[in-house]
Amino acid sequence: MFAAMGFVAAAAQILIMRRFVVIFGGNELVTGGVFAGWLGFSCLGSIISSRLSARIRDADCAAATCLLALAFSIPATIVISYLAKPAMGIPAPVTVGPWTALAMSAVLMSFTGLLIGAGFTLCAMLAGECSESSVPRVYLMDALGAGLGGLIVSLVAIKHFTALQAAFIVASFMTAAVGICFARLRIKLISLFCIVAFAAAMSMARPMQVALTEILWKGFNPVVEVETPISSLMVTDNMAERTLFVNGAPSFSLPLGYTYEAISNLPLIEHRGPKDVVMIEGGLSGTMAQWAKWRLANAYFLRLDPEISYLETTAMPSGLARIPPWLMLHHGDGLKFIKMGEFGGCRGKCLDVITINVGNPDTAAADRYFTREFFEKARAALKEDGVLCVWMLEPANAMGEETAELLGSVMATLRQVFPRVVILPLDRFYFFATEDGAITDRIDELISRLKERGIDSPYLSDNLLAGTSQERVDSFSDAVEAASAGAAINTDARPLAFFNGMILWEKRFGSGRMWFAGFGRAVKPWMGAALLASLLIASLFLNRRTGAKVGAVWALVAVGFASMSYEIALLVHCQMVMGVMLWRLGFIITAFMAGAGIGAWAGIALKRGGAANRSTLLAALAAIAVFCLGIFVASSVSFVGANLVMGLLCGIAYQSAAVMVFADKGSAAFTAGVVQASDLAGAVAGSLLTGLIVIPLFGIVVAAMAAAALCAAAFILVILER
Repeated sequence: MFAAMGFVAAAAQILIMRRFVVIFGGNELVTGGVFAGWLGFSCLGSIISSRLSARIRDADCAAATCLLALAFSIPATIVISYLAKPAMGIPAPVTVGPWTALAMSAVLMSFTGLLIGAGFTLCAMLAGECSESSVPRVYLMDALGAGLGGLIVSLVAIKHFTALQAAFIVASFMTAAVGICFARLRIKLISLFCIVAFAAAMSMARPMQVALTEILWKGFNPVVEVETPISSLMVTDNMAERTLFVNGAPSFSLPLGYTYEAISNLPLIEHRGPKDVVMIEGGLSGTMAQWAKWRLANAYFLRLDPEISYLETTAMPSGLARIPPWLMLHHGDGLKFIKMGEFGGCRGKCLDVITINVGNPDTAAADRYFTREFFEKARAALKEDGVLCVWMLEPANAMGEETAELLGSVMATLRQVFPRVVILPLDRFYFFATEDGAITDRIDELISRLKERGIDSPYLSDNLLAGTSQERVDSFSDAVEAASAGAAINTDARPLAFFNGMILWEKRFGSGRMWFAGFGRAVKPWMGAALLASLLIASLFLNRRTGAKVGAVWALVAVGFASMSYEIALLVHCQMVMGVMLWRLGFIITAFMAGAGIGAWAGIALKRGGAANRSTLLAALAAIAVFCLGIFVASSVSFVGANLVMGLLCGIAYQSAAVMVFADKGSAAFTAGVVQASDLAGAVAGSLLTGLIVIPLFGIVVAAMAAAALCAAAFILVILER
């Protein structure tokens, strides 16, 4: 039963996490919020059930009821995720503020989280023994089941089933496990009835999901929805204009040819004579129509998800059936393509123009194209007079402080790599960077180049360029120059543009109170160090005065914090490096649970007690701290392997700490509640602080240092405790 519960918990977590990322526009911030909501309510469920454990007379009935309710909660949560925005009167494409996203995530996760936490404690009551290894055995089976569940969902379910279909399959598995593991005939009959109900629902899953999609996208005329391992895609129809949404955010529209004039032609105008060009993401049909006006030798269009090209061909008015020989469509990571530096028969310093068309850097997936590391790769691929173009935001009549900070950071980062950088505020803020190219921000010069080269682009020349005064360009340019002075550099390890993008997200779609921005700017690293020192001193004082054994409990809190902080940091870093966090999310989560299971098994097999068990806990805490600090080294070998090792160390620490708590408390059920609550409390804190504050504001390095510091504090407390 413990393995089945772990299987279902991990599978449901991955399915729901993917669904929530789509609901909230693909922003990785949601992963921290979902983890926090899931773990926080699991912690609450563990506390409540452990406190009530002594009053439960029929443990079998209580556990079976809890687990059957858990099974129903999984498809119910998927259904509610479709209905949440319509219930609040929020159209599907409209982004909500960060606090609203967090609150919605927590509420949507509440029922499932409570049942997971309560089920863990209730299952511990069914272990049939009351020994120091009973809780670690529950953890072991839970972790092994979670590893298997995560692997099956990642490899099979998300490839071949819709979210709702996969949810019904997972719910059926949980129900079948209840029927098999419990001996009572009544429980078996109820389980059988539930399986039949889920089977019937499974046969109607696709029509149900179509109906839910119609409700969610009401007013936008959804045409087709496709879920791929990489992303969730939606095509809508509005007065002969079809728009493709990727993970809930608009990507491009067709036909609307005029909307492609600026992004396709401006970068080429900024070059003396472009022949070899690259564009990353966007609408290929519209871009191809504009590029056809130039005599290009080689044009590369880079797109991550091949299903986007399929939908552009089959569900949108496109010309992809007639791709000319000079244009090459490449499906894969655009950053990796640029890094490889091989373009046809040329290697390195081959390109005239690189255009980044990924939108605003308000997600890690987009921010990776605005970092110093990517700009260095782009410079290595461009000729000396080559031009890099990136764009973001839409200029307003005046530039706000938050907009200036974001643009200033990008300008400062570009200037660290390229000698010459200009900004042009048209329909978007365009940055152009070069080593020794002919870039300009003079409106009359750009109009003159269009005419000289014979490029027919009426919207660009007559509307955007002719409609923009040079005084406006100079005014915005001066504001960005001032903001860039002393601005922090945006890097892979410290994605500052991501943080500034979230501040803009809050300002535009939040409550207007800017709590996130205020809190983020007020927090300083020394505050965390002072709080940690205060907790350590208070715990030692409590131990000296009352003899309370709090070292093992604090070790569990530290392990929970470190594990979740490390996992979120790893996911963000994976997104920055690989660009496909959604596909790898299941594997990374699964690796931790598999490692945790192996670690718990190793701890049980050793059967160390007393001082030896304490030494094992100390060694595990020290190893976790060191491994956190080496996150970049470990992830350079393997992201999945890095989380597997972290899970292994956390499993050993969990087992050792649980044995120490049992020695002090005596009751397996009560110990399970205390141990689970402590671990989850730390994990919740790690999710919120790491995902919302530490990584966006201070970067991955500081997040790793914070996790290592907490483990070091727990290490000291265990040593000094009487």
